[in-house]
Amino acid sequence: MTDTARKNEKNLVCRAFFLDGNKILLTLREVFAHHLQTHRFSSTSTRTLSPLSSNLLMLPNEFSLTNQNDEYFMRMALREAERAFEVEEVPIGAVIVHENRIIGKGYNQTERLQDPTAHAEMIAITAAATYLESRRLLDCTLYVTLEPCSMCAGAIVLARIPRIVFAATDPKAGACGTLYNITQDQRLNHRCQVTSGVLEADSAMMLKSFFGNLRRN
Repeated sequence: MTDTARKNEKNLVCRAFFLDGNKILLTLREVFAHHLQTHRFSSTSTRTLSPLSSNLLMLPNEFSLTNQNDEYFMRMALREAERAFEVEEVPIGAVIVHENRIIGKGYNQTERLQDPTAHAEMIAITAAATYLESRRLLDCTLYVTLEPCSMCAGAIVLARIPRIVFAATDPKAGACGTLYNITQDQRLNHRCQVTSGVLEADSAMMLKSFFGNLRRN
């Protein structure tokens, strides 16, 4: 067995993913076995792997280990925002990425759960912390479609997330540079690198459509 083969063998381990708050275990051996004939991971072929495959958390390039850019992961967050839109929640979505894998995701569910803390970021942080079995989300990046509020910004600091990427700014509640800058406050014991404006137009358009429909109804 070559060194490369041995290295790949070590990667064939059981991984945990999350679907609507539930942990799902998937052995990567199963994934590789279904692709022996094609020797590639395509977004279409993975849908036929097993009954679970269509419900599994979307991963970069469907289990690819190549680096993905901020726009790719923001599109995954926008997918979560679309889920919120479909159930008449304010369309905000978030994903948390660790080692180029999405390990937590969430969308706004404050109305559905009647819980003022059920923001997309809070749900994603809880899922990611459960996945890592750690309250500290080191080496993670949070992608969210709208600038976090003060509650979510505080949770980001407490979770020690080193980087946050958001799409649209929030002039009424933004706490990552607009109204406040909690994530980069020098007085706190943790600060985040903040990137804004990634797919801003897509997020703004979805929010505008949602509130437009709300006013008409």
